[in-house]
Amino acid sequence: MLQGFAVASGVVLVDQLTKTWVLRSIGPADERHIIGSVRLILRFNRGAAFSVGDGTGATAWLATTLVVVLIGWCVHSWRKPVSLPVATILGLVLGGALGNQVDRLVRGPGWNRGLVIDFVDVGFWPVWNMADAALSCGCVAFVLYALWHDRPARRISATDPHPNQSESR
Repeated sequence: MLQGFAVASGVVLVDQLTKTWVLRSIGPADERHIIGSVRLILRFNRGAAFSVGDGTGATAWLATTLVVVLIGWCVHSWRKPVSLPVATILGLVLGGALGNQVDRLVRGPGWNRGLVIDFVDVGFWPVWNMADAALSCGCVAFVLYALWHDRPARRISATDPHPNQSESR
């Protein structure tokens, strides 16, 4: 699971570095076009990922706490050593949740009254940041992993009965 903590730390580091760069490089009224409809803009939000939530911060704290508890439960209840793919997935989710939580703690008028910095606008989706991207990719990867991992491979050979035939007649 050490790999998962390394991934989470990397996500938080990249997230905070990109947010600091955006704060220093892009003003609230500025924008930088990247390609097509993708642009960098500076936005602040009180909600959770993609500005979801009621803006009070309680929703975001609850969501972050839930993510951390869920990941702790997954690691604790895992029956075998955590594989690299699972550790990476859990690290992405944990890093994404913590990256935005850092903003709430320190980027604002006082401790725990901060705003999350978002800056990537693709035109058809809410504005997001690297923590949002890591959290979303981790969640999608978790679902895909859960759907397709450890499924027994069924091999059909010439000696197998026809799939429509019953074994007991």
